[in-house]
Amino acid sequence: MSKQIYWVVGAWLLLAFILMANGQPTNFYNQYGQPIGTATNIGGTTFYNNQYGQPVGTATNIGGTTFYNNQYGQPVGTAIQPIQPTPVIQPQPIFKEKK
Repeated sequence: MSKQIYWVVGAWLLLAFILMANGQPTNFYNQYGQPIGTATNIGGTTFYNNQYGQPVGTATNIGGTTFYNNQYGQPVGTAIQPIQPTPVIQPQPIFKEKK
């Protein structure tokens, strides 16, 4: 095989990876059904845009903490997910007692 086939296959794999990495947008509508914006999740970051496609902010989740930034990348808030206690599983007897 020639080296050109490797370049072609590599280019197609790169294109497929890029297309898979881009998330599908979630559309938001007001109470009248008019579009008001979108949110697209790529990796651990969600990008928010208004109805005109202009960026309005991002939210990045890192280890249970979400960092919110405005359209200029300046931090505007943080949310910390509370640690959920691990449920305790009670052992069940193998044989049930007759009453």
